[in-house]
Amino acid sequence: MSAPLASISAANEIVSVNPATGRELGRVPVHSEEEVRAAVERSREVFHKWKTTSFAERKALVMRAREAVLDEMDAIADLISEESGKPMAEALSMEIAPVLDLMQWIARRAEKMLRPRRVGIGLYSLLGRSSKIVYKPLGVVGIIPAWNYPFSIPLGEAAMALMAGNSVVIKPSELTPLVGLKIGDIFEKAGAPAGLVQIVTGAGETGGALVDAAPDKIMFTGSVATGKKILAASAEHMTSVVLELGGKDPMIVFDDANLELAAGAAVWGGVLQRRPVVFLGRKTLCAGGCRGRADPPYRRKGEGSEDRAGRRGGCFDRCDVVGAAGPNC
Repeated sequence: MSAPLASISAANEIVSVNPATGRELGRVPVHSEEEVRAAVERSREVFHKWKTTSFAERKALVMRAREAVLDEMDAIADLISEESGKPMAEALSMEIAPVLDLMQWIARRAEKMLRPRRVGIGLYSLLGRSSKIVYKPLGVVGIIPAWNYPFSIPLGEAAMALMAGNSVVIKPSELTPLVGLKIGDIFEKAGAPAGLVQIVTGAGETGGALVDAAPDKIMFTGSVATGKKILAASAEHMTSVVLELGGKDPMIVFDDANLELAAGAAVWGGVLQRRPVVFLGRKTLCAGGCRGRADPPYRRKGEGSEDRAGRRGGCFDRCDVVGAAGPNC
């Protein structure tokens, strides 16, 4: 997998560039450790008020934020495409549409999901005892997303955190900081209280500062190596973490599969998805063995896939349905 063209770093700012052309898109500040700590403290102050809000109030905010996304959907898709290198169609179908669905889903169901519920305790109930689970807001949630889904992942996680009564600090990838700032702008337009959703920008040091500031939960999407560092640093403060770490999974093809469809799926996964997505496989495993008698037809299909990959490969215009992320693809 190739990352987008690296942003140009200045002394106290990051220059965001279009990965296909290298054109400058904008500049954001590199927040210092002190500024990040201050943001977390502001977030904690706002949390003490936000946790007392009703589910109806939280739902209203998330749904207003959803309306703000709908109002600017084309402009947001354009920004995602410009900064991450995704085609417009992919920005709409793989980022904006799913997170719009998630926002309305969590807004409508959070109250029921977080309702106190009784837990059976067997014979102890005969002694007049009872047990139940009560969900309470946790505090400040720090969100550190990856560059490959810079909009849907942090926005969706922020919506879930807010519906649970928490406040949020997002540190977007240094490769897609403008998309991260757009999320903050969306909640501001939705009327979120000042400090409820904050965006801190910078590179790995800024993300490390967010972890060291000891929020009450960290949600990280990225590499295994960085995930290990975050896990170790979070342990210092006993901070709860959710880690979605990158990897390579095999594509398994059974011996009774439609090989034409399987070959097409391999091309889609290997060419389209290899650009910004990390979870599809590099290897194709054939159940029943890919050697001996079963080998020639699979090999012929693989050769056909290579031909199609060659026709689809290369760096396309961002308005194409299938494209690649510019010079690094």
